[in-house]
Amino acid sequence: MAILVGVSRIWVGVHYPLDVLVGALIGITSAVIIYFTVPKLTIITTIITKYESIEKVFTSKFLEAEKSKV
Repeated sequence: MAILVGVSRIWVGVHYPLDVLVGALIGITSAVIIYFTVPKLTIITTIITKYESIEKVFTSKFLEAEKSKV
């Protein structure tokens, strides 16, 4: 989808091909950096662990409610 958007922006004359290529490279580079650094941050793992415990409580309550309907 992103490739189609990039090609369409070149096609209609909004951007030059080099603009789209550099934008794609910046996006890919930042995504790779975030992919490898964020999981190593202790605050992120702490937040995810807390979120999952809260989610488990809501999920169990939802499943109980569904069982009582049947």
